[in-house]
Amino acid sequence: MNVISINERELGGSVEINFIPIQHGNVPETCAHITDATADVGRKPIINIADGLPKIIRWYREFCTA
Repeated sequence: MNVISINERELGGSVEINFIPIQHGNVPETCAHITDATADVGRKPIINIADGLPKIIRWYREFCTA
């Protein structure tokens, strides 16, 4: 499950994705990896994105909306 579908499900909507050509100055590819951080500080994430993102959305709706 990707971040967009999680957001759609939690927020009760849908989005249209429009891919556009890369803009000047944008980084063409990135890769986040937790391996080095785990090795350096000895800590691993215990919640994956599919479980954590809905929790953050629910928390935000409860505590941060006026």
